[in-house]
Amino acid sequence: LVRLRIWDCAFLWRPKGSKNKKTIQKERVKTIKKLPTWLIIILVIAIIAFGVWYYFNVYVDKPNIDNPQDEIKNNVKDGTIYLGKEGTTSPELKVTFLDLYGNSNNQQIGDSIFIEYGDIDILIDAGEKASGSCTVVPFLLEHVEDKKLEMIITTHADSDHLGGMVGLSGKDMYGALEAPGIEYQYIVDFGYEADSKVYKDYVELRNERVQEGATYLSIKEIFNEENLEAAAHFYLGEDMFLDFLDYKTYGMADIDDDNDRSVSCLLTHGEKKILLCGDSEKKEESYLTKLNIGKVDVFKANHHGSPTSNTKNLLDQIRPEYVVICSSEENKYNLPKKTIISRLIEYTQNVYATFISGNIEVISKNNNITITSVKALIPVQNSTWYLTDDPNNPIK
Repeated sequence: LVRLRIWDCAFLWRPKGSKNKKTIQKERVKTIKKLPTWLIIILVIAIIAFGVWYYFNVYVDKPNIDNPQDEIKNNVKDGTIYLGKEGTTSPELKVTFLDLYGNSNNQQIGDSIFIEYGDIDILIDAGEKASGSCTVVPFLLEHVEDKKLEMIITTHADSDHLGGMVGLSGKDMYGALEAPGIEYQYIVDFGYEADSKVYKDYVELRNERVQEGATYLSIKEIFNEENLEAAAHFYLGEDMFLDFLDYKTYGMADIDDDNDRSVSCLLTHGEKKILLCGDSEKKEESYLTKLNIGKVDVFKANHHGSPTSNTKNLLDQIRPEYVVICSSEENKYNLPKKTIISRLIEYTQNVYATFISGNIEVISKNNNITITSVKALIPVQNSTWYLTDDPNNPIK
């Protein structure tokens, strides 16, 4: 038997009249030489242009898919974290102050604020556990259309701000940090340790989201200038920024009330400013006044309208055009206090509360602010609640 090499077999099976490789190459060279010079130049330029495009758009800018954090790190530039692509614009900013309810459809005290700017969504606080499951999560599932929550901010460890991040236990009960189908990009919080079980449950959920690719930043890390992956200035668009305020008390050991460690931030949309400071009280407010924030258009009253907050020193500086109070009509703290309403209306007649008007929407568009609400938009000082005598909550 005669063994044939592979190329011998290929030769035997070559179709009749076919040409060998050397002949084909010669004919190709002849064909190329016949092409017009201008066409060859165009082809060369096109190949070079494609190579440059591929290098910068695919090879250089492509994040390492094996490490999702690489994409996050690329968002930090010159002390700014980019939540949106550079050059992004949107015609309006919408901030919703949620009227919170529990599983028995009972109104609950607490904060939960939802910020929308184009495709960027940010949640600040989530009320009590029941509010998180029954109010906040359904709201997120309806409004986070791209299923990506760019940032969650937890201002401090009180249950009426933190609890809703965990939510209720039970079938189909979720907290804001585990909303079904939602992807989380940044989680920012107060940074100190608390003793409560809800805090421990919160940390467990926070760590799970980090393992899935979210970036966690404590307020201390944000103001650590040596941390090149953190910043206090967040870019949402060409005319839209979120700034965390350096209120100092987060790093002070002698603060005896965690309300005075509340994460505070300022939204700036064009010429309009919205100030959000959790449950900040007198000590923290005194440091905020040193930042020269200036006049703001919208101020969320601190600590649900408590007299231990909303000092004249702060109000004299920010002189708000609109004030929103997040609270319930009945709560064990008996907040807001009517004495604070009396103080606020010295600065503006546009004082509104979620327990009176329901969800309150603040819309900034074309350098104008408009306020809408689910229920009738009634200034607190004109409401039945305020005008009804209550010996436990007097006007003066």
